[in-house]
Amino acid sequence: LQEAFKRRQTRQIRTEDLLIEINVTGINDDSLVNIQISGGSEALKLRAILDKIEYIQKED
Repeated sequence: LQEAFKRRQTRQIRTEDLLIEINVTGINDDSLVNIQISGGSEALKLRAILDKIEYIQKED
């Protein structure tokens, strides 16, 4: 996961019950990073954790 943020790229991380797609638009502090999470119960747990973080700009 940490490697995904080191350069401009799109990465997918998959497990049996989870898919995380990370799209990094650049390596500057103000570059956009889009994170999409899908899957089953593990995806819902991760989404709940991320939803509690105040500094993340969320898109509905």
